[in-house]
Amino acid sequence: MNQLSMKPPIRILHLEDNPRDAAMIRDRLGADGLACEIVLVDERKSFEAALAGAAFDLVLCDYNLPDYDGISAMKLAQEKQPGAPVIMVSGSLSPEDAVACLKQGTTDYLLKQRLEGLTPALKRALDEAEERREHQRAEELLRQAEVKYRSIVDHAVEGIFQTSPDGRYLMVNAAMARILGFASPAELMEKYTDIARQSYVHPEQREEFERRLATDGSLSGFECEYYRKDGTRVWTCESARAVRDEAGRLVC
Repeated sequence: MNQLSMKPPIRILHLEDNPRDAAMIRDRLGADGLACEIVLVDERKSFEAALAGAAFDLVLCDYNLPDYDGISAMKLAQEKQPGAPVIMVSGSLSPEDAVACLKQGTTDYLLKQRLEGLTPALKRALDEAEERREHQRAEELLRQAEVKYRSIVDHAVEGIFQTSPDGRYLMVNAAMARILGFASPAELMEKYTDIARQSYVHPEQREEFERRLATDGSLSGFECEYYRKDGTRVWTCESARAVRDEAGRLVC
């Protein structure tokens, strides 16, 4: 069975002390076919109470109020509901005041005499807010993936390292440091900065080591004798591969 899902109405908190202007804005949005649930408040106390309640998709603010000003209202809205864009609507707004609003973080501003631009501004503000949320979600997923990767690398029993295309160490894990006799990855990276030209690679193997890295940036099953920090020797089996970007350029 097919089901049609309808988008819920846009929840708008509207701070406006003039009932006629509030009705004019409501009618404008309705005439433009925008499904809205508008919570109208006309003074500071009720505005603050509304912000403390359920989430809104967008906030409309009159710039001039008897007991409040638009900038203060906008700042409070950003503090209490940072995901909701704020659009300033006023009967009179000087260019200086408009610039001040935008600098303070208002998404847009409109004059009540030009409400034909209200619906496009509202849609644009909502689209931008959704893009920011998508970006934040992507960043959070990336952060979680990095934490997971870091945990796997840090707890691995094999030595793991990452270098730049020119061979500089970008990362070594605790096992790598331990295999080479260092107390920490930081100590190892402080002593050795280049993977190929380090004294812990046996001199007889450095040429082949460098040749393989220079040819295709990879090592596969390469048995290599390392010198540990205390001078003792340890045999390792190296496996490494080059990482390239979409253009084929070597990244690491």
